[in-house]
Amino acid sequence: MAQVTLENVTKKFDEVVAVRDVSLTVNDREFVVLVGPSGCGKSTTLRMIAGLEEITSGTIKIGDRVVNDVPPKDRDIAMVFQNYALYPHMTVYDNMAFGLKLRKFPKPEIQQRVQEAAEILGIQELLARKPRALSGGQRQRVAVGRAIVRKPQVFLFDEPLSNLDAKLRVAMRAELKKLHHGLQATVVYVTHDQVEAMTMGDRIVIMKDGLIQQVGAPLQVYAQPQNQFVAGFIGSPAMNFIPCTVTTRDGNLFFTAPGFTLPVPTAKAKAMAAYKVKAVSMGIRPEDMHEVTPQDPASSLFDAKVEVVEPVGHEIYLDVMVGSFEIIARVSPDTPVKVGQTIKLAASLDKLHAFDPQTERAIGLA
Repeated sequence: MAQVTLENVTKKFDEVVAVRDVSLTVNDREFVVLVGPSGCGKSTTLRMIAGLEEITSGTIKIGDRVVNDVPPKDRDIAMVFQNYALYPHMTVYDNMAFGLKLRKFPKPEIQQRVQEAAEILGIQELLARKPRALSGGQRQRVAVGRAIVRKPQVFLFDEPLSNLDAKLRVAMRAELKKLHHGLQATVVYVTHDQVEAMTMGDRIVIMKDGLIQQVGAPLQVYAQPQNQFVAGFIGSPAMNFIPCTVTTRDGNLFFTAPGFTLPVPTAKAKAMAAYKVKAVSMGIRPEDMHEVTPQDPASSLFDAKVEVVEPVGHEIYLDVMVGSFEIIARVSPDTPVKVGQTIKLAASLDKLHAFDPQTERAIGLA
């Protein structure tokens, strides 16, 4: 396997800049996920690594070799696409063997590689079938198997699970993670699904408008988003943002909005001092609000009027009005609550976030 390095990579389509000055290192045997909304440049970045798109400027390396002008077939990569791209007239065996046959591999080696890949993926009994006789999940395994037999330096996945139903997607996420662990492969994976990114990646790369917004381990990005876009994109339901003014009382700082006052976390107090009597955007995740317990300090409590109740089994989502702002809270399923009721909620004060309203950069990030 090999390291993948992008240095100041830019891609333009005429006057449209799809990827802007991206620099990123994917370490040997690392599983890195590119995630972001449609049009953010993640698939274009993957296609440039594969050689399917020419770069406008910058450098791409696979291992120690610069591959800017190397054709895809000579980059020693294997790519798995969203639509599987299987040959309908070929059996599973022939689909998996096709690339090796083109490269003139000896027949015994082709058979060995296909059998090994089939065993890894649990599709030995499917080798004689044609794609039309397979389920979506089975077709996806065949597409992955076709990549495995290549024994490439780098695996590239372009939204490979987006055509599967929700239950199968969850199962295939786990299978791909186990596959990565078993193969010890270098993987670059593209998805628009932030849950997929969080559960699969060793590191995730959040992109927007062709720019990298943040790179980090999933829980690091979740807990310490560097800007308001990342904070709102990672997490489900999304983080709530409330326009506040930073006020002082008895030497302490508070986030203040109509019907809403919460103390600024101690860890952020020094950075927030520069925002006294200024506007900020306070962020709080739905899971960082809960029904009141005896242990909650009085300063963490606030009133909320329930607008919508959404039971989802293991928890309840509440759409509530706090002052003039609508936010979402997550509470336990046994919380007695009705639409129209005013309840008290408690905030986890150490989990409050703050963002500069002009730059949208996080304030007080360690």
